Amino acid sequence: MVTNLQGLREEFVVYRSEDFPRLLHALKGALAVILAMLISMRLELRGPGTAMVSAVIVSLQQQSGMVIARAFYRGIGFCGGSLIGLMLIGLFAQAPSFFLAGLALWIGFCVAGSSYYKNYQSYAFVLSGYVACITTLSDWQNPYDVIFNVIETLSEVVIGVGTGSLVSALVFPQKVVPSLTKWRDTALSSLVTALRAAALGAPLNAPMDRYLSLVNESVAIEGLRAAAVFEEPDMRLRDEALLTLDRTFLNTIASIYAVYRARQIAATTEFEGRERVEAIFARLADVVGDPATDAPGTEDGLDHLEARLQAFERALPAEVQAHADEAENDRVIEMGGAEAWLATSSLLEFCGACRLVLDPPSVPFKQSIVHAIAFMRSVRIHTSGIMALASGLRATTAVAVVGAAWLLSGWTAGYSAVVSAGITSGFFSIIPSPASASRQAFGGCLIACIVAFIVNFSLMPLFGDVSVLALCFGVVIFLGGYLAAIPGYVALGSSINIYFCYVLTPTNVAVYDPPAFLDRAFALLLGIGISAIAFALVVPREGERLAKRYATRIRELVQDAAEGEVDREDAAEIETAMRDLIVRITTVPLVSKDYLANLTQWAFGQLWMVNTLLQVRDLGAPQTHALPPAWDDAQRAWLAAMDRVAQQPERASIEAALAATERGLAVLATHAAVNEAGKTADENARGSAGNTAANPAGDYPAQTPATSTTLLKVRARLYSTRAALTDLEGNAARSPELAS
Repeated sequence: MVTNLQGLREEFVVYRSEDFPRLLHALKGALAVILAMLISMRLELRGPGTAMVSAVIVSLQQQSGMVIARAFYRGIGFCGGSLIGLMLIGLFAQAPSFFLAGLALWIGFCVAGSSYYKNYQSYAFVLSGYVACITTLSDWQNPYDVIFNVIETLSEVVIGVGTGSLVSALVFPQKVVPSLTKWRDTALSSLVTALRAAALGAPLNAPMDRYLSLVNESVAIEGLRAAAVFEEPDMRLRDEALLTLDRTFLNTIASIYAVYRARQIAATTEFEGRERVEAIFARLADVVGDPATDAPGTEDGLDHLEARLQAFERALPAEVQAHADEAENDRVIEMGGAEAWLATSSLLEFCGACRLVLDPPSVPFKQSIVHAIAFMRSVRIHTSGIMALASGLRATTAVAVVGAAWLLSGWTAGYSAVVSAGITSGFFSIIPSPASASRQAFGGCLIACIVAFIVNFSLMPLFGDVSVLALCFGVVIFLGGYLAAIPGYVALGSSINIYFCYVLTPTNVAVYDPPAFLDRAFALLLGIGISAIAFALVVPREGERLAKRYATRIRELVQDAAEGEVDREDAAEIETAMRDLIVRITTVPLVSKDYLANLTQWAFGQLWMVNTLLQVRDLGAPQTHALPPAWDDAQRAWLAAMDRVAQQPERASIEAALAATERGLAVLATHAAVNEAGKTADENARGSAGNTAANPAGDYPAQTPATSTTLLKVRARLYSTRAALTDLEGNAARSPELAS
C-alpha cells in the first residue's frame, strides 16, 4: 500500500511539473482563439480566421511576458508590412509581374532580417514579410479596396493579439519570475552536477551531451530576459543582472569543460605527482557537493555552497604551489590547480549573479514600458550576415516561383499559395534545421485541412448554436496547442492550429463550397512544399558544407575576441553568438555521427578559447598596475598566436602559441616573485621601523588583494591555455579537417 501511494505521488509530481502546464497552456490558447473568433463574428468582420491565427501565434509561449512581447513585436511588424504592401500596390497596381517581384524581394529582405537578428526582433521581421502578403494579395486586382482590406486586417490582428495577451495575463497567469527562479535552481544544480562529474573523471562519451544540455539551458535565459521587460516594472531594473547571469553561466560551462579536459590529460599522462593532481580534483568534487543531498537551489544550500567555494578558492593557490615545489614535473600540477581554481571562481560568480537577479530592486520604477525599452541596456545579438542573405535568397526564390505559377496559370486560389510560401519561409529562417520543420509543417497543414474539411462540411451543417461551433473549434485548437507544447513537436502542433484557422475561416454566413475549400487547401500545401524545396536546394544548408560554414563563423568570432575592439557588450554578443552556433552545429543533418561528435567537441574548445581571450583582455584592462609593463607585449604576442591557432590549427601554429604562453607565464611569474619579495622586505622594514612607512623608494609595487587576484586569474588562464594547446597538439591531425 505504501509503495503504491509512493508511486502515485511520484506520478503526480511528474504530472504537475510537465503535463499540467502543457494542458493549462493548451486550454488558455483554445480560449483565446475562441474569443477572437466570437468577437470578430459579432463585429461581422470579413476574415475572423486572421484574428484566430493571430491569437494562435501570440499564445505559443507559456509565460505572460513572452506572450505580451510577441504581441508587441507583432504590432510593429504589422505596421511595417502594411505600409510596404500599400506602397507596392500604389506603384504596381497594373503591373502584376513587378508587383510580385517587389513582394518577393520584400519577403526576402524580411526573412534575411529575421535570420540575422535574434529574439523578438526576428519575429517582427517575419510578420512584416507575410503581412504584406495577406493585406494585398487578395485584393491586388482592385487597388481601391486594398486600404479597406488593411483596415479590416488590422482590426482582426488587434482582436487576436488582444485576446491572446489578456487570456495569458488574466487566466491562471504564468509569470516570468517563477520561471527565472526555477531556471536558476535547475541551472545551478546542473552546473554542480557537471562540475562534480568532470572533477571525478566522467566517461568520455558522456560530457558532450551534458555540456550541450547546459548550452540549451543558456538559450532559455535569453528568452526569459527579453520577456521580463514586458511583464513587471521591477523586472526591467534587473535586465543588467540577467545579462550577468547569462554571461557567468556561459563562463562556468567553459570552465567545467576545461576541468574535464585537464582531468583527461592528467589521467593519460605519466608524471610524478599524479596523486596530488587527483587529490585536487577529488577535493573540488567534495567542495561542490552533490545537489541531490545539498540542495543548492535553497537559500541555505546556496549559502553553504558559497562558503565552501570561497574557502577552497582562498586555500587552493598555496596548496598547488606547495605540491608543485615538491614534484619534478610541476606543469601538470599547476595546470590542474589552475583549472580547478578557475572553475571554482566561475561558479562563485554565477552564485553571486543568482542572488543579484532575484533581489528586490533598490530604485523604484516610475517609467513607462516605452521609456524602459528605449533606455534599457541591451546586447546586439545577431548571426552571420552571409547566412542571413542566403535565407533571404531562398525565401525570394520560393515566393517568386509560386507567384510566377499563379500569374501564368490564372489559378483562382494561387494567392493562398503565395501567402503560404511567405509564412513558411519566414518561420523556416529562424529554425536551425528547416528540413525537419518542413516535414512537420507539411504534415500539420495536411492534418489541419482534413480536420477542417470534416468540420466544415460534415459537422457545421448540424450545428444549431454558435456555442457548439465554439466547442468544436476549441477541442481542435486545444489538441494542437498541447502537441505544440511537447518538445520536438512544436512545428507540427503550431502548423495544425495556424492552418486549421486559416483554411477554415468561419464567417457569419457559412458557404458550402467543397471545391473552393480543396483548392485553397492544395494552395497552402503547395506553398509549404515550394518553400521546403527552396530551402533545400538554394544555397543548401545541409551536410558538411553547412558545418564548415558554421566553423568559419566560429573562427571569425575567435579573431574578433583576439584582435577586435571589444567592450563589455561586444564580449557578451560574441559569447552568445558562439553559444548559438554550437546549438546550430548539433542540428546539422546528413553527416556521420563521428563527424558531428568531433565537430561539436572542436566547437566547445573554441568556446573555451573565446572565453579565455575575452577574460584575459578584460582582466588586464581595468587594472594595468596589477600586471608588469612587459605584459603588454607578451599579451599582444599571445593573442596573435592564439588567433593563428584558431585560423590554422596546425602543429606549427600550436607550438608558436605554446611558446607565447610560456613567455607570458614567465613574465607573470617573475612579477609575482618580485611582488612577494617586496612584500617580505616591506614587512621586515615595518617590523624594524616600528610600523613606519617602508620602502619609500618604491622598489616594489604595492599590491592590494584585488591586484593580487587579477594576477592570479591571468596566470590561471594561461595555465589553462597551455593545457588546451597540449590537448589540441595531440589532435592537430584532425583539427584542420573540422575547421576548414
